[in-house]
Amino acid sequence: MPQDSMTPPSVTIRAQAGKSPAIAFLMTLILGPLGLFYSSAVGGIFMVTITLIVAMVTAGFAFLVTWPVCIVWGVIATIADSR
Repeated sequence: MPQDSMTPPSVTIRAQAGKSPAIAFLMTLILGPLGLFYSSAVGGIFMVTITLIVAMVTAGFAFLVTWPVCIVWGVIATIADSR
């Protein structure tokens, strides 16, 4: 079907789905610093490095602090990214 010369061509725009804060929560809850890569690659690299260094010094007790930090960071980063 030919278009009129006055009618602009139709354009389809597809919106990309954002990341889910619920998925970010689950991934960081289960995987800790590795789950942070879902929300923030830089944050994931930073927290994996910090966790490994501090875990060696504290004989693994660093996970009691870094794991919850990763959960909060992951959820906040995902919410901020969706805005």
